[in-house]
Amino acid sequence: MKENQERIINKLIKEHKNLGISIAFIKNYKIEKILSNNLPKKTLIFQGASISKILTSLCVMKLVEKKKLELNKNVNNYLKNWKVKDKKGQKEKITIKQLLSHTAGINCPGFVGYNQNKKIPSLIHILEGKKPSNNEPIYCVYKKGKFRYSGGGYEIIQKIIEDRTNNSYEKVIRKYVFKSLKMKNSSFSKPKKFVQGHERNKQVNKGCFIYPEKAAAGLWTTSEDLAKLLIEIQLSYIGKSNKVLSKKLVRTMLKIITPAEGNFMSLGFFVSKDKKKFYHTGHNVGYRGKFSVDFKGNGIVILTNNGEGNIFIDKFLRKLK
Repeated sequence: MKENQERIINKLIKEHKNLGISIAFIKNYKIEKILSNNLPKKTLIFQGASISKILTSLCVMKLVEKKKLELNKNVNNYLKNWKVKDKKGQKEKITIKQLLSHTAGINCPGFVGYNQNKKIPSLIHILEGKKPSNNEPIYCVYKKGKFRYSGGGYEIIQKIIEDRTNNSYEKVIRKYVFKSLKMKNSSFSKPKKFVQGHERNKQVNKGCFIYPEKAAAGLWTTSEDLAKLLIEIQLSYIGKSNKVLSKKLVRTMLKIITPAEGNFMSLGFFVSKDKKKFYHTGHNVGYRGKFSVDFKGNGIVILTNNGEGNIFIDKFLRKLK
């Protein structure tokens, strides 16, 4: 990082005195630097929110590699005690490829989380929209093939992964991703120590909301761990590593599927309009985050502990241009 650039960045970080920030800079396929603000060094674990979806995509591609899943097969062939249906209760034929790219016509764009003193729903409760879940039932509502962001679709994928492996989603991710990349501070269960979330600069009750919708929003992680993951993807893309996936499958995962939000959508990742970067954002109660990396071993991961974090993230990324 150039000295002048670092000075500008440090000034911007200091301007946001009420914001807990952790930033990992990636350069030439390595973590160049990690900067933080207003945070104890031992508790740099944040909620990753929707960044969770890239872990889900990696897990799916790993199961494709192991021939346990096929991207274009009807997902109802994999689901055991729950099926994808329309509002009238008729079974719908959709694929994992459509679910990963948000083109399956599934409703429920996101989730609002649960206060820690409330009962937490099971995955089936979430899929069926039954108490104690706080979301609508998840089903096929819209025309297939068109991008409509759907956290609900990723909960269907979570069910597919668990049904196909006869194991919990978190255990499968830990086996294929966390252990391989030594992501020691990442999980899908609330850690003992973590960065407390805030909304309107007030701490969220007991520090965070709980997100049982793990495949869509349940990740706990650090900027360093996410940087490790993204570097591995960058290296696999050029055939220099295969700790999680082969070059072929990483390239399949990052291949553009459809226009999305002024950019493009691949299998779990957004791709920039100029096709030079891939990225994802995260938005849970009390937390905001984003990563943006290129295909040549450079990029950035930003995690914050405040609903106002998007303001900082947007300002920060503009300064880097």
